[in-house]
Amino acid sequence: MRRLVAVWAGLVVATAATWWLAADHVPEQALRLGAVAAVVLTCVKLWLLARHLMDLRAAAVPLRRAVDAWVLLLGAALVALAVL
Repeated sequence: MRRLVAVWAGLVVATAATWWLAADHVPEQALRLGAVAAVVLTCVKLWLLARHLMDLRAAAVPLRRAVDAWVLLLGAALVALAVL
């Protein structure tokens, strides 16, 4: 139960940080950096959800690795789009 509460608290903090980055708090010069940070935080949230709340930590190793690879590839593609 403590693990789920810690994951939930991490998700809340990451959501608040992503929301803050998406608002008009980021200066114009750091807009791309803010977009990249928001994408990275979103991928971390996705990984936490999949690993802990969808119980992939107890799944077979190939499935866990496939989900990890999917999150990394998705994050890399979104960061590339944010930078271009």
